[in-house]
Amino acid sequence: MPKTIIVVVGMPGSGKSEVSKFYKEVGIAMFRTGDVIRKATIDSGMALTPENSEMMARKLREQHGMDFASRAVGEKIKKLKDDAICVEGPRDMYELEHLATLGELVLVVVEAPFEARFKRSASRAGSMIEPKTRNAKSI
Repeated sequence: MPKTIIVVVGMPGSGKSEVSKFYKEVGIAMFRTGDVIRKATIDSGMALTPENSEMMARKLREQHGMDFASRAVGEKIKKLKDDAICVEGPRDMYELEHLATLGELVLVVVEAPFEARFKRSASRAGSMIEPKTRNAKSI
């Protein structure tokens, strides 16, 4: 029986982490593709800022392919015997296509109004939404 991979996606500040936290609390292994980028940023000696994370994500995708983060998470998934796994944060179809090679995907799209996302994101260190301009940044 193939693994079920619950993929949680949404805009910054939409509540993806809250949804993923629920899955983790009920005993489902959980991984974040963003953790791959954050770790690579820190390991390279750069400060963990939105700009550095964005630069690192682009560099890794150029060097290793657009599905780099999901492949890194996929290596961890392959080692698990669990029937269900949660993956938070894939950013594009390349990452989803790779995850689909590991099991059956269940896509959970988390939505929230812009004002709620703005308030949540503006209060975070390293936010991907610039509080002064309300412009969303993307990696």
